[in-house]
Amino acid sequence: MYRKTIQLKKVNEVEWTLCIRDNIMLRGKLKVIIYLLEKIEITFRNPDGYGVIELNQGKILNISYKGILESKIKEKLTQCSPILVDTIKEKTCF
Repeated sequence: MYRKTIQLKKVNEVEWTLCIRDNIMLRGKLKVIIYLLEKIEITFRNPDGYGVIELNQGKILNISYKGILESKIKEKLTQCSPILVDTIKEKTCF
């Protein structure tokens, strides 16, 4: 259901462009950071906001979002995050 509303395009090994389509179209940059906990940082412009998906061994531990339309976008990010994580795993070696 959500695969049609999410577009990911690889910029390089750790950065992606992200587009989530719904009532509002969200465009942003996604950055994968691999450390003790893997972290996916998402930065949106228009509406401005910043989100983080924290992972441990492929399991989603925490999803956070701060910015404009916080409650609506966090809900959407929570719904879409498993798809984002699976897609990034398929196309990278994290």
